[in-house]
Amino acid sequence: MITALQTKLLIVILALLASIVAYIGYEKHKEEVAERHRKELLRAPTAKEKKDVDDALTGWGKSAAAQNKK
Repeated sequence: MITALQTKLLIVILALLASIVAYIGYEKHKEEVAERHRKELLRAPTAKEKKDVDDALTGWGKSAAAQNKK
């Protein structure tokens, strides 16, 4: 038969294993998020992002300039 002390010890061991698994999962998630951010920083900008940068550098958008010409 399992004594009360053995049962408590088993519960403590299971809790310790659960916390280790949770920590490993947290570290893996943290690495995945960091990798996603690295890839996002290194990817080529989209056409919309390029247009937004051009608009910001000229002070007003090309579409606004086209509307003023009309």
